[in-house]
Amino acid sequence: MTDLAQQARIVVAALAPAFLLLSSCNQSGAAPDGARIQAVTKPIPLRSSVDGLSIVAASHLPSNSQRGMVDDYCEDYAVAHPVSPGGQAAARAGWIVTSERKLGRYDAVTLVGKLDPATSATCVHEHGNIAVFDRARLLAIAYWRDPSAEPDSIGSAEQLDEKRIRLNSGMPGPPIADIVLRQGIRVEPVASEDRLCGGSVVVPNVFGQPIQLARTSLIANGWMPSSSIAERNGGQDDDLARNGVPEVQSCAGTGYGFCAFTYRHRNGAALRVISMGEEQSVVIGSTVGCRSVKP
Repeated sequence: MTDLAQQARIVVAALAPAFLLLSSCNQSGAAPDGARIQAVTKPIPLRSSVDGLSIVAASHLPSNSQRGMVDDYCEDYAVAHPVSPGGQAAARAGWIVTSERKLGRYDAVTLVGKLDPATSATCVHEHGNIAVFDRARLLAIAYWRDPSAEPDSIGSAEQLDEKRIRLNSGMPGPPIADIVLRQGIRVEPVASEDRLCGGSVVVPNVFGQPIQLARTSLIANGWMPSSSIAERNGGQDDDLARNGVPEVQSCAGTGYGFCAFTYRHRNGAALRVISMGEEQSVVIGSTVGCRSVKP
């Protein structure tokens, strides 16, 4: 599996006064059949401002009807041994746990019903959801209301800070949403910028933008391109370098056309950006290294 493929992986408004069942749905990304919505005395406030993405209070996680083994090809997408009580509860119910993150005191666990091998070291995530637990007690589930209208299932989540995570699709693409612990649990559009490394650097939201446009925003926020000294292979990376993007490090050349770009902040932080697409290279992910940040 290539390094670029691994980088590219880098996720009921009113409650009735009784137990209800979420409606059954067999589409990828739907709330688990049998997930129980519960009215409680002091429920944690839940809100979603992302079109099509719901978050509801729930008290019971049903067993995964697609329970099965994870193919060796897809094993890197699954958490082999969940460590959080919520992740362990999901695994006991037969769900495939794809990430475990924190929202303050709570655990946020992405779980899918099935992983199917696909091209370029990717796997299709079926029946993806994200569940929020208070230890082993389920509090809420977020899911696509109409999965058939969405391009992909919920896949995994990444930690941004102690009270915010970012939700990604199962297949390569820009992130879906941010989930924030603020006056309850909120599902929000991806933030316009991320303040990282103790707030010392700002990374603007350039997801979905062509790299030529994205780099302009990055440079304006103090990220200087790091020109690569690697030998070009005469492919997409060579074309990008000749057309004003010298920070391209490498491109896969096949499949989704993943490319990697590197930048350095004036205070020492490093930024790696991943794009996909051969005819137009569009940003789908980024990672920041803070270890070398200067005081």
